[in-house]
Order: sequence, then C-alpha cells, then structure tokens
Amino acid sequence: GVQRLAEKSPDFAALLKDLLLLLHRVALLQAVPDAWQPAWGEREPFEALAAAMHPEETQLYYQIALSGQRDLPLAPDAQSGFEMILLRMLAFRPAEVSQAAPAPTTHPAPTRSAAAPAGERPAPAEAPPADTTTAAAPAREAPAEAVRLEGAADWYALLPRLGLSGMAAQLASHSVLQSWDGHTLVLAVDASCASMLGTRAEERLLEALRCELDAGLRLQWQQGGADDTPAARQQAAQAQREQAAREAMASDPLVQALQERFDGELDPESVRPIQS
Repeated sequence: GVQRLAEKSPDFAALLKDLLLLLHRVALLQAVPDAWQPAWGEREPFEALAAAMHPEETQLYYQIALSGQRDLPLAPDAQSGFEMILLRMLAFRPAEVSQAAPAPTTHPAPTRSAAAPAGERPAPAEAPPADTTTAAAPAREAPAEAVRLEGAADWYALLPRLGLSGMAAQLASHSVLQSWDGHTLVLAVDASCASMLGTRAEERLLEALRCELDAGLRLQWQQGGADDTPAARQQAAQAQREQAAREAMASDPLVQALQERFDGELDPESVRPIQS
C-alpha cells in the first residue's frame, strides 16, 4: 500500500508523473496498438493492464491524476495528497453495466376445434349480443412532476437522480447551474473538468438530463463562474467536519489531561471525523 511505499521516502510528485505516463501508454495500446515504442520497455505488462481496464476507466484515471498534479502541492503533505488522488480514482470508478437479455416470450400453441361429423354443416356461431355500453376511454397518465431548477441547491439535489458514474458523474459534480428555461440548460464547468467537454462523459450527462427533464433538452456550457459546484460543497462539508472534530478533540478533558501529564501536543492533522 501507500504506507509501505512511504517507508522508502519516495518523491510522490514523481510517482504521480510516472502514473500519468503509465496511463498514457495503456490508453495508446487500447486505441492504437501499433503506436507502442520499444524504448518504453516491455510491452506485455502494459498489454495486461490495457486488457483489464475499460478505455473509459483509463481516461478517467488519467484525468484524475492530471488534476491531482495541481492539487498535490496544496495537500497537508505529499503522502496524504497522493492517497487522496488514488481514493478519488476508486470513488469515481465507472460502474459496470450488465444488460440482461430479455426472457423469450412463449406463445401457447393454437388449439384446433373438434371436426364436425361428415355431411353435417356446422351451425353458425351466434353473434355476441351488442354491447350498448360506451367503451371507457383509456386513463391518461398523470403528468410527471416538473423538476424545479432555479439555483445551485436544486442542481445539487438533482444529481443523485441522474444515476451517473465515472467521468460523467465527475463532470456533473464539477458543474453548477446557470439557467434553465424548460428547454435549454446552461451549466458552468470548473476549469479542472473543462477537458471533458465534447467527450463521451458529456454525452452521457446529456442523455441522463433528457431522461429526467426533457427529451429535447439542449445543453450549453460556460467556462468560469463554477464556484458553488456539488464537488466544492462536498469538500467544504468535509472540511467543516474535520474542523469540528479537531475542536472537539482539543477541548476533550481526557485529551487535555494527557497533554498536561505527558507534556504532549495534539497533532491537528491526525484527527479525522468518524464516517457515519
């Protein structure tokens, strides 16, 4: 694990760069196998990775690692920053969708009526009595409840209903609502995910929005102004939980007594909130 790796005092920034190079070569093998260069070393380990990973998964991991290069210097330490990048890859791993084949429909074999005796004409079937009652009109389905989209809070509440995963979920969580007029949805995207526009991730997001909001929905993007994204809210909430945990630990009488008894100090970065 990362802890065993940390015992060797590695350069985590260099490790992250090596991870990006590895993912780049795996992606090349998946898309253009002939692009492999002998100078890169043995090909077999990379081919094994290319076969084990879905191309969308490779692209997602590369995007997360690329964004992680920017975030790594901001982490409390390089090891925890590197761990968070790996955890983010696991959290946004694309879900495997298995499509079950529909069960075959069986039709009962037609039954033959008993043959009439020879020379005897079958009696004509009596016509059913005329139904004088008026056929009931088919019941109309109740119109779907309109989805309210007026601000960032409504966009935040909508995301779980879209059922997104992988890169599409990351793109949605790093975007924020600008406007919705019932036909055109305008979103602002964070700069870290702007490279996902025009990819399969955007297509999947558009498909989910059309299923949830309107079949003819148009999606427009703005770059900049994506401050109150769901991802930013989650990070802020996590930071608040961590701060509350540190304050609770620092004010705990037992912790204070131990500090006085052993002349110790509490490391705030070692305090983590209990995950519910």
